[in-house]
Amino acid sequence: MKLLIDAVFGNGLNSEVRGHYRQAIEWMNAYPAPVAAVDMPSGVEATSGRILGVAVAADCSLSFAFAKLGQVSYPAQRCSGELHVVDLGMPLCVTRSVSCCYCLIDAELAASLLPVRQADDHKGTFGHALVVAGSVGKVGAARMTAHAALRSGAGLVSAAIEYDLVGQLMAQTPEIMSRPMRGENGQLSVACFDALKEAWADMSAVAVGPGLGTDVTVAALVARLVAECPLPVVLDADALTVMVNQLCGLSQRSGATVITPHPGEMARLTGLSIAEVQDNRIDVAQAFARDHGVVVLLKGAHTVITDGERVWVNSSGNSGMASAGMGDVLTGMIVSYLAQGLEPFCAAALAAYVHGAAADLCRQQFGGVGYLAGDVMATIPMARRLIEEECDA
Repeated sequence: MKLLIDAVFGNGLNSEVRGHYRQAIEWMNAYPAPVAAVDMPSGVEATSGRILGVAVAADCSLSFAFAKLGQVSYPAQRCSGELHVVDLGMPLCVTRSVSCCYCLIDAELAASLLPVRQADDHKGTFGHALVVAGSVGKVGAARMTAHAALRSGAGLVSAAIEYDLVGQLMAQTPEIMSRPMRGENGQLSVACFDALKEAWADMSAVAVGPGLGTDVTVAALVARLVAECPLPVVLDADALTVMVNQLCGLSQRSGATVITPHPGEMARLTGLSIAEVQDNRIDVAQAFARDHGVVVLLKGAHTVITDGERVWVNSSGNSGMASAGMGDVLTGMIVSYLAQGLEPFCAAALAAYVHGAAADLCRQQFGGVGYLAGDVMATIPMARRLIEEECDA
C-alpha cells in the first residue's frame, strides 16, 4: 500500500499557491493513495484556515506540539482529515509561553464552566431571564428562546411579547411567564419601552431579537434598550438587523453585550461580503469584538467566540443543525447562563458547546438530517449530564 507524505509547505505560507507547487498539490489530490500532511496540509494558511488557491486534501494531519487555528477552522478543516497532535518533546518553558488566548472548546473545558448547584439552592438562585422576542407569525421564535433558557437551568424565564400573542406563547410551554405589552400591528414597539424597563428591573439578563420584527418602531425600541439596559444583553436575529446603522450604541453600553450573528448578519454588521467573513472568521469576529466592546459568537461550523482578546473555537455540533430555530435555542441558552451568573464570554462559549453536544446526540438518535431545533432543546439536559459524567470518569 502506498502512502503520500505532504511536506511541501509549513505554517508560514501566506500567499496563493502557484506554478509547479500548485501542480504538485493537484497531482497529490488526484493520486489514488492516502495522504498524510506534515503539520498543515500544503496550501492552508495556518492562522485563519483559508485555502490559498489550492490545498492538499489530506486523510490525516500530524500537527507538531499544538493544534493550529487553521486546523479547526473552515474551510480548511475539510483538508486536514483526522487530526493528531504529536509531542515533539518541547521544553516546558516553551510550551508555557504559548498564548492561552486561543482554545478549542471540548467537554472538559465545558464541564469546568457549568454553573455549580448546591443541594439547598432554589429557583431564585439561578436567575431570572427576560426574553424580548416574537411577533405575528413568529411566536415560535420567542417560545423556543424562552424554553431553551429553562432547559439550560435558568430558575425563572419571562417573555416580553405583544399582548395579543400571549396565548400562543403559553400554549405549549406553561413554565414560561409572560410580560404582555401593547405594541403595534402584532409586535412590540418603542411604545413598550417603559413597560420593558419596568420588566427588566427584576431580571438578571435579557435576550433580544428572535422573531421580533425589523421595522422602524422595533429599531427604536432595540436602540433604547441597548442604550439604557444595565443588565447583560444577548442580541440576536432581528435585533442585529436593526442595529446595523446604530453600532455606536454597542460600545457605549454600561452592561455587557453578547451578539450571535450568522455569517450573513456578520457581513451586514461589518460591510464585508459573506465570502470575506467566511475566509477570515477569526480575524473578522475578533476585530468587531475589540472595536465595539462586545462578545461575538460567530455561528457556523466550528463556531468562533471572542471578546477581542480571547478566541475560543467550538468543537461540537454537526451539519444537521442547519435548520430553522437552532439560533433561537442558542440565544436562550446564552441568556440562561448569563442569568445564572456566568461572565459573558464563558456563557457564550458554554452555550455553543452544549448546543452542539445536544445536536450530536440528536444525530445519533435520528440521523444526520431532519432533527429539529425542538429536538435539540429537549436534549440539552442529557447533553449536560453526559458532559459532567465524561469529565468525572
